[in-house]
Amino acid sequence: PQTISRVLRKLGDSVIPMEICRSLLQENEPGESRAHDLKIPHVLSSSMDHNKDPVFRFFDQITLYYDQDIGIPTAYIPHSRSLTAAHLVKSAVSGMHIFRYRQTTLIPGRTFTSSRNLYGLIFSGTPFIIPISPENPLVRDELKKHRAELMHPKNLKIFHGETLFIIPITVPVESVQMHGFICYSPRKDEEDRREYTDDLSLIIESLNDTPVYRWEDPAETIRDIAGAYEQFLQWKTVGNRLQVSIRSKVVSRHLRDSGVSIFLYTGG
Repeated sequence: PQTISRVLRKLGDSVIPMEICRSLLQENEPGESRAHDLKIPHVLSSSMDHNKDPVFRFFDQITLYYDQDIGIPTAYIPHSRSLTAAHLVKSAVSGMHIFRYRQTTLIPGRTFTSSRNLYGLIFSGTPFIIPISPENPLVRDELKKHRAELMHPKNLKIFHGETLFIIPITVPVESVQMHGFICYSPRKDEEDRREYTDDLSLIIESLNDTPVYRWEDPAETIRDIAGAYEQFLQWKTVGNRLQVSIRSKVVSRHLRDSGVSIFLYTGG
């Protein structure tokens, strides 16, 4: 990633990138493409401990055009970060015309939570494939309707050696018929639940029997150590010590959609 970022920075906004991209397309008549909205990670720091992952921050953003006919990425255009869906669509379509593709399918590298952004995509007329949160009102009822059959053998698929359960869905939005898939990954579900269990165990171990001084607010101590996990804990003080336990129902409710992904698409 660092090398890619360094090359992109050196090329900058000159005519060189366009010449390189067009030269890749000279051999073939451009047909259909997929426009991937990508953030390129830059290593912020790395540890000598090879068991630890490097720390990334994102600072270069591009739309990368993948040619469906020749099966390779052929072109890119840089763009600013945090584009709205409408501007992202305009950028992708602009690149499609620059590189003379007949059609492009936009694949954003982000999950849009804003309804305005989602509607901007849906009514743009540009084909797209997007991930959407299971909590989003557009798909929440559809997930609820299919939850009981999510792990039925008829929905079992093997994808790249991984067991998945896939259910096709149709979501009407005004005059547009949105199609998509509910995807459940038992592996991802297990990983998420193990992560929460391990994190909560460490937090409780750290908090239990922690002394609470008379000038301290116990709730502040919980908040300081537990952070985002505070909502999953219940506590009381015994003497001047904290006694902490897990709110199991809250954890179960939070992990209800663990392992579930939902994708919506328009077009082919």
